[in-house]
Amino acid sequence: MTARTTMPLTFATFYTCGIKRFTNLTQRICINLLLRDGYAESKENEILSDSVCSNYAKGKKALNSELQVELLGLSEEDIIERLHKIGIQNYAAVSDALQVLVEKSSLSANEKRELLECRRPDNELEFIAAVFLKCIRGDNYHPLTSADINALENYRYRAVLSNGESGSFPVRDAEQENIPDDGGEEDAEKDEDLDWMRDYVPASLANEPVTFVRSRVKTRHVAVELPLDYRALVYALKPALTENTLQTFTMEAFMETMDIDAGHIGLRRGSLEYWQFEGALEHILQLLERISFADVSDFAVQMIGQFTLEEAGTLQRCLKNISNSKAAILSSLLYDKDLSQIKLVLIAHRCGEKAAEQKLADDDDTHVYNIQRKSNRIYRN
Repeated sequence: MTARTTMPLTFATFYTCGIKRFTNLTQRICINLLLRDGYAESKENEILSDSVCSNYAKGKKALNSELQVELLGLSEEDIIERLHKIGIQNYAAVSDALQVLVEKSSLSANEKRELLECRRPDNELEFIAAVFLKCIRGDNYHPLTSADINALENYRYRAVLSNGESGSFPVRDAEQENIPDDGGEEDAEKDEDLDWMRDYVPASLANEPVTFVRSRVKTRHVAVELPLDYRALVYALKPALTENTLQTFTMEAFMETMDIDAGHIGLRRGSLEYWQFEGALEHILQLLERISFADVSDFAVQMIGQFTLEEAGTLQRCLKNISNSKAAILSSLLYDKDLSQIKLVLIAHRCGEKAAEQKLADDDDTHVYNIQRKSNRIYRN
């Protein structure tokens, strides 16, 4: 399913980009606090159900007209009070994420300018409130596709990294069955009434979780867009560039190998992907063999955890087997005895043209020697 050319500014996109993952509250509680200003049933306050909250969060249900009128009548102070109640952990990151959403939204140029003019370093909450008011106007029935969610999560994760927080690229690739999620289709809300399942589930399984079984390897994957993702890309390379590693590479070598134009912060050819794997090395190797890397010409590898140099060599041989024997590999090895599993970060440069050139290269000793000599300039022990 293809992504929209522009992103609608609705409650669903506002919540997914600017609220979800920035608070520890469950989806139902968070949405009730935002839309109903409370989570206690009373004559004046009707609590929204799990299904309604889920449909609002996914754009599958439009906000009813009565609720819209009520929300549009709120003052800026009222909205800020609600934002405080949901316990946002980083207002600057939320503000950054919503700025990207506004810039890429389907709003008119004038509407975008008016919103963005509200954004100042000392008034993140006022800007968030302004975007909230804007998002509940008009038609909110815009069901989010998987591509929409992928794009919104990219906005959010770039904001997190740009604010200096630890994190990684978002997890979104419908093709990969090993990608973990935080829950089932409805986020498996803890306070949801699941009594209806008794008619379908054996008593012996009544206490099992309602989320799907995780893979033995946690996997993250995202396509890297330059120059927008450049800062996040550099941050992802932090261990290789700043830690006391057994083996590493320089930023200059990375830029040259990945065909990145340092002046314009753009790729000369091909595309970049970020992959992160966490698990036992043998399981990571098995998963790598199932991913198509045939058009990859270059890899940058960060291997962190408890491993031997022989295992590091096995990983490099695996990467060459799943791409081609001439693929360039920049390797950074960081031994960490406190990690029980291997954390592998992989930057893959997909360039069919370059990969084809590598595969057609002669296999004589002189050619191989030249490649190895270039690699020796890259690695720093």
